[in-house]
Amino acid sequence: MIQVNLPRLCEGYSGLRQTARSLSAQLQAARSVGNGLYGSELEKLRPVLNEVLNAGEEQYRELLRMVQALDTACQYYSACENRIVDRCENAAISYPARRAEFVRLADTADALRDMGFL
Repeated sequence: MIQVNLPRLCEGYSGLRQTARSLSAQLQAARSVGNGLYGSELEKLRPVLNEVLNAGEEQYRELLRMVQALDTACQYYSACENRIVDRCENAAISYPARRAEFVRLADTADALRDMGFL
């Protein structure tokens, strides 16, 4: 049986989403630095930097896929838990109150005798 700690799953999603944003900003900053290398002595480092940036962008895309998968899992588990709770709440059966009466057994015996049961 799978047990899911939904709050922790959603926290993990939020953390990964924040990591993806941070990685995106860092990749953008590194690209900007790489673009600034044109015409300088460091321009020969551009191919190496581009290779590293391309690998970083691939990892960023993978991270985005994980973020999307966690988001989908959070939504599915949350919807499932809500359906279960709704079913349980709707399944409560209420019965109308009944009135209890006391009957004298002597009177009942007379009625049963009159009907031929005794």
